[in-house]
Amino acid sequence: MQELESFKNIQRSILNSLLRVLLFIAALALTAVSLEELPQGEYVRFFLIYLPSFMMLMAVTLMSKKIPFNLRVYILISIIMLIGISEMLFWGFSSMAFYFFLSAAVIAAIINSPSLGWITFSCSLLIIVVFMLLYSSTSIPEYSEAQLSSRTLVNWIAPFITYIMLQAAILLIIQIIISHLIKTLIISSKEREELEQVAFVDTVTGLPNNQKVIQDIGKIIAGNEGSSFKIHLLLIEIVDFEDINIKYGLDTGNYILKIIAHRLLKLPECVVYRMTGSKFLIHCTKENELDNERTVEQVFKEPISAGHHIVAVHYRGASIRYPEDINNPTLLISNLMLTLNNAKSSNRDIIINYSETDNRKILRENDMKDLLVNAINKNEISVYIQPRMNAKTGLITGGELLMRWFNSKFGTISPTEFIPIAEKDEMI
Repeated sequence: MQELESFKNIQRSILNSLLRVLLFIAALALTAVSLEELPQGEYVRFFLIYLPSFMMLMAVTLMSKKIPFNLRVYILISIIMLIGISEMLFWGFSSMAFYFFLSAAVIAAIINSPSLGWITFSCSLLIIVVFMLLYSSTSIPEYSEAQLSSRTLVNWIAPFITYIMLQAAILLIIQIIISHLIKTLIISSKEREELEQVAFVDTVTGLPNNQKVIQDIGKIIAGNEGSSFKIHLLLIEIVDFEDINIKYGLDTGNYILKIIAHRLLKLPECVVYRMTGSKFLIHCTKENELDNERTVEQVFKEPISAGHHIVAVHYRGASIRYPEDINNPTLLISNLMLTLNNAKSSNRDIIINYSETDNRKILRENDMKDLLVNAINKNEISVYIQPRMNAKTGLITGGELLMRWFNSKFGTISPTEFIPIAEKDEMI
């Protein structure tokens, strides 16, 4: 889910920040240990623990993008635990070991999961118990005066119990907070999915709707910006679907839409959308476009059994490709709709390919329809009298009235162009 992925991104950001901070702290600790122990001839901790830990921490920090997230977490926790073991080995129960173990478990719980925090906590308890036994059996040689009191088990009880209570309380709080946060994110994600279901899914067919196709095409364009990619869209419309609704009823019409949607979903490597009315948009990534068109033909070839009726369903379609047909992907759908509109004058059960010439003609006609409505009010229409003369006598015997239209956008427009538009829209 998107929200949970965002939470993981926050954990990664925290890990990267911790690595940089701990690298700085490790450099200070390495300097302190070298100044304190090397002059006294103590080389064990410096060369076997602190220097290797610092080098490993530096490598993980510098190569953070190349090392998987979980591996970086385990390395970080291991380094902190190793330093804790070192402190306990050389300083006993009064050392900083408890704080290192505490830090390791808390960091594991925050940047990975509470369960890993509890596992780290359990490991630290086991390590402390082992050291208690080793000290009490004098198996660990004395390196410092602080180790003397560590040989008595009674001296371990108070710090050990305090550590358990403090660590358990902190981990429980972290677990409650993270569990509540994840639960909230899951609920938020479900609510978002439900809203998307309402906004982007067609209620009749269950297909993504026209809002979803706009979103998806936008994502494809954004994701492939600056690179060469291809888009092939098919827009299919059921012919005379209103007649089917009138003849057989709305329930039968919806049933036919569902059957067509189910059949179209079988197109290989294609996503099918339900557009407005009886239109379906198909976005295909398969290169062989002819196969897709043949499959569409097969989808409509088989009649549909709807109750007591056998309904023959026919279609018209339009096809457009990017970048072969049009090099602006944001205009794909609008030009596809124009192409389908132009296909209505063609035979049924056919798919028309995009034609820039035809679409320009349609756009010009649509522009003229809008301009023609206000042409009279703007005094753009002029009437001329063309006289009819008798060639023998030279007398005018009649005439005819001619309309002329001069528009500021298109200039002088021929009657052969605007008269059919006026007749078609009953503006004569």
